[in-house]
Amino acid sequence: MLGKLSVPADFSTRLTAQGLELLDITAEHAEAIRDFPELTRHDPFDSLLVAQASCAGLRLLTADQVLLNLAATSYPTRPADGSAAQNVPRPARVVQPSNRLWLRARAPSLTGPRTRAGRKTSVSKASRNRDIARAKVAAMREREARQARQRRIYIAVGAAGLVIVAAVAIVLAVTSSSKSARTTGSHPALKLGSLSSLGTLKPAPSPGTNGFEGVPIPPGSPLGSTSNGAKGGVVDGIKCQRNEQLIFHIHSHLAIFVNGQQRQVAGGIGIPGSKVVSSPQGAVASGGTCLYWLHTHAPDGIIHVESPIHRTYTLGDFFDEWGQPLGPSVLGPYKGNVVAIYNGKRYIGNPRDIPLNSHAQIQLEVGKPLVAPQAITWPSGL
Repeated sequence: MLGKLSVPADFSTRLTAQGLELLDITAEHAEAIRDFPELTRHDPFDSLLVAQASCAGLRLLTADQVLLNLAATSYPTRPADGSAAQNVPRPARVVQPSNRLWLRARAPSLTGPRTRAGRKTSVSKASRNRDIARAKVAAMREREARQARQRRIYIAVGAAGLVIVAAVAIVLAVTSSSKSARTTGSHPALKLGSLSSLGTLKPAPSPGTNGFEGVPIPPGSPLGSTSNGAKGGVVDGIKCQRNEQLIFHIHSHLAIFVNGQQRQVAGGIGIPGSKVVSSPQGAVASGGTCLYWLHTHAPDGIIHVESPIHRTYTLGDFFDEWGQPLGPSVLGPYKGNVVAIYNGKRYIGNPRDIPLNSHAQIQLEVGKPLVAPQAITWPSGL
């Protein structure tokens, strides 16, 4: 409360922020009241206002006639040398703007506000109050600016968090898809039929002696040479690199029969410049300039899939690397109806589309008689 008025809690701060000065009540003001005997019976608050205006050299806005009369009278003052008091005309002037009267009780000195006994007046303290108020306003603005910066940071962090969450979700989706690719090959469901539709099948031959990879190497010659095979360029999106790529590493087995006789899958397919040599463990490809993601090391029918990416590789990709044709009516250099068997069941469709899934056992045949599926036992490590 200010008198009978309700004011906000930060009233003084708001005043000084608007350039107004708060004038404290000091002992000097109490002394100055004695210079105005006319106010002895007047309102003490008004008397104090006159004393403050007199000490600070300020104009006093008033409609009080008693106070206005002071501007036309003289007042007693005591000289600094202690001699008798004298009546000195009060230097004041009265103006009346907008029906309001102004009393200038005393003119301010040229050297600054009035002082008594070497004491500073309250003007300097008012100035300090103004500076304090301005500092408070500046601090408040700085606080608001800091809060705005923090809000921007929170928004940026939140946006970054959403981006990270989205990225993690994408990675998880891709990873899940890749895992699915490892087990299913990410291909449409294979159309498989019963072997009975092929009629009477010749029994599968003896698997033979295990070779370099612990898998039997069949008798007979390779279906075709690797002379027309890939020489290092990209084939069906498959690259040839100097080092093995083991991010996606699986194996499939391929058996081939022509007119009922088993033929080998050549060793060194997908290894340009390699040669098949004999070793204590059996025939194996040696040397070479690079490794395609699909390749064979030995003539045992094991197809190595060693890729830096997860994707579905097919028998057609492998034959393209080998440099041998493959289709519904062609198997390498041989023509005729090509029969495909996948994991003991008849495969219905183009043999080029057969996926090279992990531990898939694939058999291709052309000519008569047709041979029953040949199965191998997968050794440890393949």
